Amino acid sequence: MSYANLHNDGPVSVVTLNRPERLNAIGAGLLSVASRVLDVELTLQWPIALGSLAAAGVSGAVAGWYPARRAASIDVVTALRAE
Repeated sequence: MSYANLHNDGPVSVVTLNRPERLNAIGAGLLSVASRVLDVELTLQWPIALGSLAAAGVSGAVAGWYPARRAASIDVVTALRAE
């Protein structure tokens, strides 16, 4: 699956990006501008990125598991009667 399309119209080549790539490009551009304006090197290291991904995965799993576990323990007839 290709998200970028290369258009070769004569002497100028144009790359068009679909929505996910446009958002990534905007984010990278904003990070670059902020880095230059603040005169600070803003980088993302692999351990931090992987830790953030793991934390998001764990919190997502808990946020999905806890309400489902609670709903599974409720008697359907009692819950409908309370409605």
